[in-house]
Amino acid sequence: EIIDPGVQAMHRAGIPRGVSILLHYFIALTLIVFLLVSLIPIIAIQLQQIALFISVEVDAFLSDPRIALPLLTPEVNDRLTILVQTMLQDLSIDRFTDALQQFGQNLSTAAQGSLRFAAQLAGSVVNFFVNLILVLVLAFFIQIEKEKITQWIRGFLPQRFRPYIDNKSEAIHLKLAQWGRGQLLLCLSIGVLVFLALIIIRMPYALTLAILAGFTEFIPVVGPLIAAIPAVLIALTQQGFIWALVVAAVYYVIQW
Repeated sequence: EIIDPGVQAMHRAGIPRGVSILLHYFIALTLIVFLLVSLIPIIAIQLQQIALFISVEVDAFLSDPRIALPLLTPEVNDRLTILVQTMLQDLSIDRFTDALQQFGQNLSTAAQGSLRFAAQLAGSVVNFFVNLILVLVLAFFIQIEKEKITQWIRGFLPQRFRPYIDNKSEAIHLKLAQWGRGQLLLCLSIGVLVFLALIIIRMPYALTLAILAGFTEFIPVVGPLIAAIPAVLIALTQQGFIWALVVAAVYYVIQW
């Protein structure tokens, strides 16, 4: 239903239906492959940089533990300093940062075969590609033979019910098509806005992060959060805590 409006428009322009469907598949798969190949190495690098950032900051604090928050008395600041120092020592931050850095290195190694890595997450390489090809082939033939399939299903219904079923099926098709077009337009708008915002504030990997934001817009509620997390982590490792808050605010304003 999502690709149907585009297929119909290309068909009216003289492009065969089969070619139109394959072109839609090619564009979607190209974007997914680009996202996988570019995003996984970025995440791997940022995880290692975050581990290094945490380790350096914690070591700097433990070597000279001092907290001086405004509006607090010296006694409160001293107690807070002792509390944070004890907590950091008990948490064994070094182990956490070593584990995080090791995970980033493993992810970087896996990213050298990003498609294989993604397929393994879905189950196995063979099952992933078999299922993908099966779904695409079925969708292709359903789309290309949609009218004949509809007539075949109508043949099982009594004659007096067919006008009612035709009206209802047409209404469902129209609503789904409108939802699909609206969702695609929303994803495109979010992607463009995120790209422009990240370019303005000179964030690295702006294109990849914008495509991720567009794709995750399909996911209800948690999609924007998933898109914002990599950008905030990158800002944290590149420019520090304040810049991470700025990037988080940018994503919030775009979604709001």
